[in-house]
Amino acid sequence: MAFSSLPEVKPYSQGQAKIRNSEPMKEGKWIGLEKIDWTDEDGRDRVWEMAVRKTTSEGGIDAVAIAALLKHPSKPVSLPIILQYRPPIRNICVELPAGLIDKGESPEKSAIRELYEETGYGGKEFEGRIKVLEVGSTIVSDPGAVCFLIALTLHDAPYRD
Repeated sequence: MAFSSLPEVKPYSQGQAKIRNSEPMKEGKWIGLEKIDWTDEDGRDRVWEMAVRKTTSEGGIDAVAIAALLKHPSKPVSLPIILQYRPPIRNICVELPAGLIDKGESPEKSAIRELYEETGYGGKEFEGRIKVLEVGSTIVSDPGAVCFLIALTLHDAPYRD
């Protein structure tokens, strides 16, 4: 089985990104802390601590992650990814394009906006040519610590030469 040649990718560097300071907080601008008193399956009373986003949309979804299938008539389908420094893990992450849903914005509109902001796909050049094929059910990335719901969106987009 032959693989198509992929374009050369430059190594990603975190450049000047580094942690200057870290300190405990009780409350943040974007994230709060909650203590949950609950009863488990065996009837025992328990306590849980979690982080909660303060900017959840009206639909209850906090963010979108975008799987954009970039199609070209003579090249393999591509999936754009983002390399981004993430302070909580003090390292670079490989991610799908993603972002928070703005107030009054639908997941579909947010996904189109974030795809453009993070990859350059979108805007006037692609107006009407990027289709949201599906908004999946919500997913969570760390349900034991954070109440943060993400909608995975599937897109069909033309490949940019």
